[in-house]
Amino acid sequence: MPCPSKGSTKTFIYRSPLNAENVLSIGTHSVDVTLTDSAGHQASAAWFFTVGIKPVSSPLVSADAKNISSFTVNVSSLFPDSPFNGLLLVNVFENQKGDRSFEYVLFKGDKVQNPYFKTSSLFLLQNSITKSAIGRDLLIIFPKTRFAFLGNIINFSYSYSGVGTIIRTHWNISDIQGNLVTSEETNVSWELKSYTMAGIFLTVSMPNPDDPEGDPIIETVSSAKHLSNIEIITTLTDRDFVLTRNGTGTINISGERLVLGSRKDLIEGDIINIGDQGRLSVVRSRWKIVAGDTQPKIENPLATETRLLFSTTGYVEMVHDIFLVLNWEDERYTSDVPPTESALYGNFAHKATASFDKMPTGIIWGTARNIKFQRIDLEIKGEKRAVTSQVGSYCVINPPIILARSQLFSESKPLMANALFP
Repeated sequence: MPCPSKGSTKTFIYRSPLNAENVLSIGTHSVDVTLTDSAGHQASAAWFFTVGIKPVSSPLVSADAKNISSFTVNVSSLFPDSPFNGLLLVNVFENQKGDRSFEYVLFKGDKVQNPYFKTSSLFLLQNSITKSAIGRDLLIIFPKTRFAFLGNIINFSYSYSGVGTIIRTHWNISDIQGNLVTSEETNVSWELKSYTMAGIFLTVSMPNPDDPEGDPIIETVSSAKHLSNIEIITTLTDRDFVLTRNGTGTINISGERLVLGSRKDLIEGDIINIGDQGRLSVVRSRWKIVAGDTQPKIENPLATETRLLFSTTGYVEMVHDIFLVLNWEDERYTSDVPPTESALYGNFAHKATASFDKMPTGIIWGTARNIKFQRIDLEIKGEKRAVTSQVGSYCVINPPIILARSQLFSESKPLMANALFP
């Protein structure tokens, strides 16, 4: 069959396509080649060769190199005797001179997600697979968790159990907000502000077994992990009040407390599964009064829908009060979830009088008549307004009567009376 080739009258060079089908496993292979020229003359040859791995320095990917191929193979196709269960992503790079370099990304299991290990050295790759097969990870990034809370301080560190001596450590940690930290230290502290990517790059020196007195072999080992923040969603009916004649009043309040993604309700005392190893304990999830000039009773503080029972006039500012604990294996993370908004509720005494242009005659008890008003005089909390015009079904109170302001969020809208429905 025709095949791509280059060479001279005495040499023949053939490079097989860069795909998974042409990967050669560790071991002995046979070759049987027959060449046919344009005149029909044939030449044949057969031989055996062995594929093995030696700890030689792997060429780094040069700046002008391009990725010319990427393919995935099962680890067993490259290392037939390995008990490791996983996939290997092979990235092939070629520079302008035609020199090629390779990058190997190892994944556990049957899915190409959450890279376990990355290197350009087949020797280190084989070492990684061997150690993993006996229950040891070659390069581990700590912490183990894949989730935490906004504001948590994350202490990144690593454990390396491969061959060679570490001569350089380099961290590259960033998040989707654009925050970035690079460090040569073993441990790096990081405040979680959004979805975070952490990469560790180790430069490893190994003696050359073929030349112990010569220059050592230098390789790079790397790994990465992602850390997501647990997002909490809260909503509430943020402004409401009632007018009272006897000092008592009732207001219906409602809201939501949810874990984004799972849409699980945050019910006090519940435990919610997060990821494959996380257990989220809802230590506290309830309504809380944080400010005001009265103390109404919250009928059921734990319920997202309940009632405020006022026995005296006044107002309150309320928030969702949430405290969570995430346990991930032997790690523990906590969050006293800060409120992002508050509600203002009030119960106020009032006075109101209405005057009319004229009163119709013949009003029968138990019936209703529409009567055009002339003026409504309203007083709430000592503030007096005269309402004289109607817009559609309501009357505008101008200027509005300010009943209460937020102490937590001073820029938020106040609780106010700005319309009257006669």
